[in-house]
Amino acid sequence: MKRIQSFFLFLMCMLLSNVHAQAVQYPEAGKKYQIVHSSGYLLTESGTTLKIDDASGATNQIFEFVPVDGVQGAYYIKLESTGKYVLNDGKWTPIWVDDPTGNAMAQFVIQDVDGTYIKFKNVGGSAYLGTDNNQAGGGVYTNKGGNDGKHYWSLQEPVDPKDMLQESITSVKEFLQAISVGENVGDYPQE
Repeated sequence: MKRIQSFFLFLMCMLLSNVHAQAVQYPEAGKKYQIVHSSGYLLTESGTTLKIDDASGATNQIFEFVPVDGVQGAYYIKLESTGKYVLNDGKWTPIWVDDPTGNAMAQFVIQDVDGTYIKFKNVGGSAYLGTDNNQAGGGVYTNKGGNDGKHYWSLQEPVDPKDMLQESITSVKEFLQAISVGENVGDYPQE
């Protein structure tokens, strides 16, 4: 029985590591999102800048898209934990600003890549938000060409990994309570 429990717990953990919320192409005003890099890591606030990292469920991985008045399809990207907005410093580093109003360097247009991924083009800098690599802790920059997967993203509603794990554990417990131990067809042997 312990082998079965271990097997199902392992199976659920594997499923958990591959489960993603349904991707969103274009954000709704007022909703919160996680920004998922093509590598599977999340866009994460890291002090004064951005990086990609494992999902933590923390508010430094949750963003809101605020539509820019008068600029079709453009958004300000607001960080949930601080209320600050992403701004292109005019070179390559994303920095934070309290009030982005009217600043084209803080405006990003979302472009569809293939129905799965999107790109964030900076209005003022005319380059894209992206990375140099696909590894956890990799820096995020605002001077990318937008021509490869390191510059591709998707949006999902916030998912807390702890909640997903708890749901998986509950499912495994329910399954184990429902199985029959015995020698008949469909039963599991005691060992």
